[in-house]
Amino acid sequence: MKSVAGSVRSENVGRIDLLEQRIEKAKQRLLELNRTQDSVSVQVMEGVEDTWKALQDSLQDVISTFEGHH
Repeated sequence: MKSVAGSVRSENVGRIDLLEQRIEKAKQRLLELNRTQDSVSVQVMEGVEDTWKALQDSLQDVISTFEGHH
């Protein structure tokens, strides 16, 4: 049982690390958006949308994982 708990904990650490990376990337994209000119804003916004989608996917993965372990 301890090895299963350790495995789950290890998986969660990896998911949390990925989530933190995606949050940081989203922050960076939003900062870029604030600094860019209108002509470039569309490209930056598309990048922000992609990053936001990846962040949402990560959050959903974490939620699903915790729901499955209850």
